[in-house]
Amino acid sequence: MRQAAGLTGVESEQEARDRLTALLPAELKHVVELVAPVAGLGGAPGTVEDTAWAVQRLLEALAVQRPVVLVLDDLHWAEPGLLTIIDGISDWSRDAPILVLALARPELLDDVPDWGAGKRNAVAALLEPLRDQDVDELTRTLLAGHALPAAVAHQIRLAAGGNPLFVEQLLAMLIEDQQLGEDQQLGRNNTTHLADLAELAVPPTIAALLTARLDRLPPTERVVMGVASVIGQTFYRAAVTELSELLSEDVTGALRALLRKGLVRPYRTDLPGQDALRFDHILVRDAAYHGLTKDARAQLHERFARWLDKHTDGQAYDDFAGSNLEAAYRNRAELGPPDEATRRLGEEASARLASAGQLLLGADDQAGVALLTRALALHPDEGPGRWSIQFDLVDGLDRTGDLHDATELAESIRATAEAAGDVQWTTRGRLALASFRQQTAPDGATELLRQEAEEALVVFDRLGDELGLGLAHICLKEVASMSGRLAMMATESQLAADHLIRAGRNRLAQMYTSGTLLVMMVGEHPASQGLVQGQRVAATADGRVPRLNAWIAVAFCAALLGNIEEERRAREHAEQLEQNCGPPTPPQR
Repeated sequence: MRQAAGLTGVESEQEARDRLTALLPAELKHVVELVAPVAGLGGAPGTVEDTAWAVQRLLEALAVQRPVVLVLDDLHWAEPGLLTIIDGISDWSRDAPILVLALARPELLDDVPDWGAGKRNAVAALLEPLRDQDVDELTRTLLAGHALPAAVAHQIRLAAGGNPLFVEQLLAMLIEDQQLGEDQQLGRNNTTHLADLAELAVPPTIAALLTARLDRLPPTERVVMGVASVIGQTFYRAAVTELSELLSEDVTGALRALLRKGLVRPYRTDLPGQDALRFDHILVRDAAYHGLTKDARAQLHERFARWLDKHTDGQAYDDFAGSNLEAAYRNRAELGPPDEATRRLGEEASARLASAGQLLLGADDQAGVALLTRALALHPDEGPGRWSIQFDLVDGLDRTGDLHDATELAESIRATAEAAGDVQWTTRGRLALASFRQQTAPDGATELLRQEAEEALVVFDRLGDELGLGLAHICLKEVASMSGRLAMMATESQLAADHLIRAGRNRLAQMYTSGTLLVMMVGEHPASQGLVQGQRVAATADGRVPRLNAWIAVAFCAALLGNIEEERRAREHAEQLEQNCGPPTPPQR
């Protein structure tokens, strides 16, 4: 994304934001805040819908100036939200000169077999292995035009199997095995030293080849590679120094050597103030990682999670820290029955992943469900901690349309909490089940939902459960909706939002607050109240849809009050947001 906008890896986040803003027309300046998290420029991610729209509008604006090529590598690692964003570009931006080139392993279509199917102007190409003449040409290129002895060239063709990475790494390992020196790169070698390479044993797989090459590195370089591999394909110089317990100058020297050998390369950082590098290929990282013992992996994963907590903004990196704690726990658990320290590690990993998953609900529900599912697997003991994760997962499954699994999970919460004598969680489970019954068995469900919600209010009020109170008022809002009682809908929505804010569920609260405004437009509330509330939501909402609802309400209420200037201003905001939303359904394929 940075490259598509002409940004460089050496700019600060603010400099990159300023350059990106300068590329856009005045009416699209606000898209920078939505695109920034995707482009690695900081900020909290918005909803998938908002982000997809912002990326689309950015690319279209850039395409007005010149054709744009957006290259996405390793798409098989993509979260569902990114696939949705790419879908939006191909569906909506057909008239703009934009070429999206996505590279992925076949596993992508194993996971999402229909992705990209049926789209106009879309072509899928399966890359075949390199032909023998292509392997020879690649070899000559790596040797700056020099040719290999015939026997060596033949052995490389047989061993590589048409895999270009295998060609590159095999040649590099064989040359290094001849001890040509670190200062002699592939493009500058004298091939007279290669005459005897045909006699060397060739590892049978790319993994074995990379492992053999890493085993030949000096000890300090092997240590640095191992530590870096725990951090990930992208890693940070300061973290490697602290985790390896090497001197800073030794780490710097090792990284320079690894850069010269083509095993790592400089990379833009996604952590403010941290220099970053990246493994040249994910398989290089995997080979280094698998060279570590499970005990070493566990220690390094846990220490890196602590390093993250010291150098980042806590909750914003819960998914990253939680994933490392999860890896530490699993590596320890595989070494033997978990002890108390290992169990505590699993519980901490679960809490961090659950926090990250809960924050994603309403923004990227599928990613949120995935994190919550992992968190649940790490928290086997029944009780409030597990029920809390399950309850958020119920919400996520409901949002993604998996009502069957959501209902089963809600029933599990109710049954286990009731057996344990926990009134709070029994009531939450009953409330969720009554809400789902409204969708699956509507006869008599509305009255049952009303009864459950009113009884829940008494329980949650006694317990001081703000989230529970918010959920109960949401259910009463649904009851009012079924009976067409607009004033009650508005009142219950606002009460729900107030409790949700106090419970720290701001994103969910905004949805109900903005919905209340539209109900107030046709209800019995005074226009002055709707105007003030609409202005407040428009100024504070972090989603495009809540802001759109708020400005529509402000315009309507201002017109009723005769405030022509405020009505005009609100209409301009609403029209801009409405225009940017695009039509309600994509064009026919």
